Amino acid sequence: MKMRIGNTPFLSHVFISEWSRQSRGSVLFQLISGCFSHLETLELHFLLTNMVFPRKAELTNLKQLKVRSFHSDGSLLGLDSLMKGAPLLEKLTVEFVPLARDPRQKRKPDIGGATHHYPSLKMVEMYGFTGGEIEFELALFLFEKAIKLEKIVVDLYYPSFTRRPKRSVERSLNPNTREHIWKLREQVPPGVEFIEIMPPDG
Repeated sequence: MKMRIGNTPFLSHVFISEWSRQSRGSVLFQLISGCFSHLETLELHFLLTNMVFPRKAELTNLKQLKVRSFHSDGSLLGLDSLMKGAPLLEKLTVEFVPLARDPRQKRKPDIGGATHHYPSLKMVEMYGFTGGEIEFELALFLFEKAIKLEKIVVDLYYPSFTRRPKRSVERSLNPNTREHIWKLREQVPPGVEFIEIMPPDG
C-alpha cells in the first residue's frame, strides 16, 4: 500500500503503533514525513528490533516525544536522529516493555562521538525501568546530551497495554533493580532532580 500524508498545517499530534515482526518502522515515518515540521507531540509504539529511524527529521515544533519500546535487545540511541531535529523538545517519555530475548539478535552499536546536544530537553520519564543495558545506556546518553535537564523520573512499574502506565498491580522489586537504581543515581548530573517510583518490597 502506498500512501502519503501532506498539506496538514494544523496537524499537531501523531500516534504511530507498529510492532509487527513483519514490517519496518521506516515505512511509517515516510507516511508522515510531509507533516513533521508541524508536530508538537509524537507518540511511537514499536518493536525495537524492527525500527529504522529516519536519518534526518525536521521536527522544528516538537515539544513532547513519547516512546513505547517492545524489546529483547538492541539500542534506543537511534532516537537521537529524531531528537537532534527537534530543537524545542522539552519532554521525553520512554516506556520499556521487555520481551523474551532472541539469542540470534545482537546489540546495535552505539552512536559515540555525537557532538550535538538537546538544548530544550528539561524532563525525562522512564517507565518500566529495570536497570537493563538498553535502559541504562539511554539514561547515560541523555545525561550527557540534555544540557538543560531539570528532572528525571524513573518508574519501576511495568507499563500496561493502555496508554497510561499501570498502577493497579504491584510487583515485588528485584534486588538487582534496586542496585541499578543506586548506580544510576550516582550518574545524575548536579542540579538534576532524580525521582524514583518503586513498588513496595514483598
